[in-house]
Amino acid sequence: MNLVLTREITLNPKHTNRYISLIVPIRTASFLISVIVFLVYFYIYNGDQTTLIFVTLIVLNLVLWDICESIAFGNFITKYSSSLNIIFATLWLLAIVVSPNQFFNVTYVLIIYTSILFLKALCYMVLIKRNLLTTNNTDEARIIDRKKLISMSFPYLWMRGLGVLVDQVPILILSNMSGAKEVGYFSVGTKLMVPVTMSLSTALRAMFPFMTKLYWEDKILFSRRIQEGITFIVCLGTVIALLLSISSKYWIPFLFGKSYVMSIESFNFLIWFGVILAIDLLLSASLSSSYQQNALAILTTIDLVVAFPLYYLGAMHGAVGLSCAKFILGIIIISYHWIVFSRLLKVKIGRKDITILGSFFCFAIAICFIQISFSVKVPLAFLLLGAYAVRKESPLRQSYRMAMSFAFPGNKK
Repeated sequence: MNLVLTREITLNPKHTNRYISLIVPIRTASFLISVIVFLVYFYIYNGDQTTLIFVTLIVLNLVLWDICESIAFGNFITKYSSSLNIIFATLWLLAIVVSPNQFFNVTYVLIIYTSILFLKALCYMVLIKRNLLTTNNTDEARIIDRKKLISMSFPYLWMRGLGVLVDQVPILILSNMSGAKEVGYFSVGTKLMVPVTMSLSTALRAMFPFMTKLYWEDKILFSRRIQEGITFIVCLGTVIALLLSISSKYWIPFLFGKSYVMSIESFNFLIWFGVILAIDLLLSASLSSSYQQNALAILTTIDLVVAFPLYYLGAMHGAVGLSCAKFILGIIIISYHWIVFSRLLKVKIGRKDITILGSFFCFAIAICFIQISFSVKVPLAFLLLGAYAVRKESPLRQSYRMAMSFAFPGNKK
């Protein structure tokens, strides 16, 4: 629902107040349903009442934050989120560091965490009220009604539910077929991917209103920006994945200890899956910006059908097998996702560009998994980067120029 609210405010920013009046009752109802579910769960499993209270308060704060963020992003303001996150993350760290040891327990940590979340959401609400909820426009010609808002949100609710299954069921299958030890190895790789996934999700969430506005104002420029985005993600993602994967046998044991050496190969598959995931997230955001959420929900359902057999077969071979299955799944789904995406939005990448990007990605993967020493992999990696950067119009150079223009917008060289 957050994406729907952001998209509608992006296209009709003068009607922000009206959209808030539509969304608040819906989010209130969904919050109350969540509370009922929590009550039933804690009653059945004899859960602690204090924990129930904290969980309810945390969910309430997240709801308030999401609404505020949707309003701000819909009005093309991202500085509020980043500033508040930095300030309150620092406050959270300081609160933990300076806390006396005699008070340090689960309840104390939950009190501090919930209080900080509440203050952060309250500050966001004040900023939104003062700066963005001042326009009173009574022209509702282009405003959707509450029923339409709910219907457009159902595909995202469906996808969220399927996403939980795709994330959690493979771990249960792995635990059942290969044991808790393999789950531990697999979890190391997935935990290392969390910062990457969160960064991508946040970046695309911030970019979403700009993509929406661009799609409705200039579809040709929208198509070009998507092509540039895919090129940038493939190049940057491949370079990062290559460097992390060929050196993983050194830094993973250093961070987690020698007992987690077995998680190295699992991580290597997952980091390459992460590159594919980044491309897919861009395609998904593009479809959402163009009101193609129904097509996106269908694709997600097909993904689930394809995923479970692969996960089952992969889990038979432990953490490495499941990680490999995720990587193979990524290659399969990005193939038909691209076909659907290009046909719906008329975005095309030249065959030459696809060949160059695809070969760069494949050669990098080959260097990662080929059974040769680290001292040979490093020169091969830099040789690959040099070979693809030597051409004046190579994707690597294009990505470098895009990065420089973004970091230094005033520099035209």
